[in-house]
Amino acid sequence: MILLDTNIISELMKTTPHPSVLMWVNQQLNDTLFICSVTVAEMSYGLKVLSTGQRQKLLETRFEQFTAQAFYERILSFTTAAAHLYGEIMGYRKTLGRPLSILEGQKRLSH
Repeated sequence: MILLDTNIISELMKTTPHPSVLMWVNQQLNDTLFICSVTVAEMSYGLKVLSTGQRQKLLETRFEQFTAQAFYERILSFTTAAAHLYGEIMGYRKTLGRPLSILEGQKRLSH
C-alpha cells in the first residue's frame, strides 16, 4: 500500500503534471495507491477558497471525478481508533524532538 500525499494529488490534478511525478505514479500498480480522507479534506478546502468562477467549478468537478474513478474504494478514513493512536504517536514524536503537523499526523494514521 502506498498512501499518496496531498501534494501528489494536487500535482496530478494539473493540466500538465510534472513528468517525474507522472512517471512515478504510472510505474505503480493502481490497486496499491490510496489516499486518505484528510487528503480529500485538504483538497476540498483548497478548491473552496479559490476565487468563485468557472475555474473553481471545473477543478471541483475534476477532483470529484478523479477521486471517484482513480481511487474508488481506496480512500482511507480517519477512524476513532486512528484518533486514539494519533495522540500517542504525536506525543511520542514530540518527545523525540521530531513533531508532526496535525494534518501529517492524521494522514499517517488514516490507514
